[in-house]
Amino acid sequence: MPWHHFDRIISREQAAILRRGLRSLRAHMVAFAAITLLASLTSIAGPLIFARAVSDITRPTAQLFGFFVLFAAATAAARFLQDAKTVLMNRVQQDVGYVTSDELLSKVMNADGSVFTRANAAKISALVQSFSQSNKIYIQVFMMVIVASVSDVAVSMVVISRSINPVVAVFVLAYGTATVWLTLRSNKVTDRYLREAQRKTNDNANLLGNVVAAIVSIRIYRGQSWIAALNRRNYDDARTNWNAFYRRRVVYGGLQGLLVMVQYCGAFGALLLLHRGGYDLAQILLLVLVLAQLNRPFELVGTSLRDFAQATAMAAPVLELFSDQSTITNADRAADTAVAMFTRAPVFDIENLTTRYSSDGPAVLDRLNASFTPGALNFIIGPSGVGKSTLMNILLRLNTTYTGTVRIDGQNLDTFDDDIYWSGVGYVPQEPMMMNVSIRENVLLGREFTDSEILDTLTKVGLGHKLDQYPDGLDHTIGEGGRLLSGGEKQRLSLARALIAGPRILLLDEASSALDSDTEAKILTSLRALADETTIIAITHRTDTITTADNMIDLTPAAIRT
Repeated sequence: MPWHHFDRIISREQAAILRRGLRSLRAHMVAFAAITLLASLTSIAGPLIFARAVSDITRPTAQLFGFFVLFAAATAAARFLQDAKTVLMNRVQQDVGYVTSDELLSKVMNADGSVFTRANAAKISALVQSFSQSNKIYIQVFMMVIVASVSDVAVSMVVISRSINPVVAVFVLAYGTATVWLTLRSNKVTDRYLREAQRKTNDNANLLGNVVAAIVSIRIYRGQSWIAALNRRNYDDARTNWNAFYRRRVVYGGLQGLLVMVQYCGAFGALLLLHRGGYDLAQILLLVLVLAQLNRPFELVGTSLRDFAQATAMAAPVLELFSDQSTITNADRAADTAVAMFTRAPVFDIENLTTRYSSDGPAVLDRLNASFTPGALNFIIGPSGVGKSTLMNILLRLNTTYTGTVRIDGQNLDTFDDDIYWSGVGYVPQEPMMMNVSIRENVLLGREFTDSEILDTLTKVGLGHKLDQYPDGLDHTIGEGGRLLSGGEKQRLSLARALIAGPRILLLDEASSALDSDTEAKILTSLRALADETTIIAITHRTDTITTADNMIDLTPAAIRT
């Protein structure tokens, strides 16, 4: 099938993923096509041999037995070839599955923040799994149904035309056309119920993710009944739409049954009429066997159209999730994008910076003017909700919806190449990201530094002694989400991750909130020693840690200060 036609069936983006997965499997696809044709020939050979055998039942016993041996051999060959097709299809599915996982993982890693405000980790995971299953359905339907059915129908039409009558072949083909039309019609009627049912099912996945993230609060505030009610509401909505979907499918299934009856009656009637009331037992038997075998491909084509509709519904949510936002990728940048490499700690100058959560909402930051310089720690303070994290996201280039200017050593922030900019940035979030791998891997995140450099950095953040407690040292696994570490230890490990590369810019989002005062004081002393080489900007609620030598930007509104 030409790919430009394939793109009309599914989204161009999903078709591109399938093309990439299939590109390295041309030999497998050629082998599959050859085996499919051979399977169709052996499948139709069985009825032909059987009809030939019974056309003259007075043959010698040995000759009849020989026909039945050939019939059995053709049937066995068709069965074997069907298994071979399944193996090849599974091989293709595995490769396409890898490509799908690779593409979606890249989308998640490069997505802007809007994605994560609309879906939590559990929902995104469920959508990704649904999309992957959608691709498996497309592969299975295309290879095992479409290609195989076209082959079966073509071979069967030739047999009916040459061995029975071309008029009967046309009548059977008309039935197949009616089957496909009926399926397309039923898809159009039931599609909206299928999509809504899928959406509600995904909402429950999002709810589960919220429950896992907030299980302690839910238990403390006795929110179990409320959560159960939300889950039941989503389930009931999904079930209502699934039931509406299935009811309409049953109606169209009944119409499909009537079509089968019309096909059999019409085909036999045409055969008898063409023989002017007489009949040939071998021809009737051959027609019965071929129709029984041919109806299956027609039905599979109809089923595949329903499967296509379901696969499209399964893929749509994740495509919609990523379609409304721009991904953070250098390919989307203009050719004249400025590229800069930090050779020293830069100066940030902010002029008339204004940003809002929505276009018609109040300003979160309103005409802010500020400067962050090396040589001292730069603190951002203020009560919750005044825009501290929003400002941090702007400095991280995660939020670009602002007016005013942000310059770094005189160069506009929005002209920097992402990778170049981030290569000079260290970042420690309030909730450190920890993976269930070793301490070494959690510090490196795929970068290359020596164990000596890792140990030196861990010592600077007060974690050097911790390794003495573990017999496997840097190879010690810290558990899912760093559960085997305390909150303060996770923050220090996250700080080590930021410092090991010697960043020229270090952004700290309440990175010491889980530390005790003594540990925080020691770390701040270490950071002040780095301030000449690194521009350090930190959000904090602990104003007692700020000295007169530090630079402080207070975002507290004037009305509150007075």
